[in-house]
Amino acid sequence: WTGSFYNLKSSSKSFAVNSSAVGYIVVLLASCFVPVYAGFNAVNYKGEKWFDGGFTNALPILPTGRTVTVSPFCGRQNICPNDKEQMEMYFKIANQDMMLSAANFQRLGHALFPPSQEKMESVFQDGFKDAVNFLESENWYE
Repeated sequence: WTGSFYNLKSSSKSFAVNSSAVGYIVVLLASCFVPVYAGFNAVNYKGEKWFDGGFTNALPILPTGRTVTVSPFCGRQNICPNDKEQMEMYFKIANQDMMLSAANFQRLGHALFPPSQEKMESVFQDGFKDAVNFLESENWYE
């Protein structure tokens, strides 16, 4: 499993995890630790401090094989929402091309302040449909 994490000491931006169940849990916690928002003490893993790699590389691409990119934001990822905008304008942040859209700003707000359960269920269903659409377009799903 490869994740995107940022290490304050070595400036590492991602690494592969070959560890125990506890190691996976700690690394998962690090991958979603947003400084200040989630606290001030970054996750300690093997004696080093780690936090969400989305600040530096939200979509790590593996050096070999094909990487399927997934994002909750509309952009140029393989699996993502599809916002219908009159004028498509994109910006790049942390190795991720995102569309400049009102819906993406709303998604960012939902990432920081979760919406109602009903809205979360709707977002889940939308993501499921986006994934199925991608799998069908690649002839990986029937």
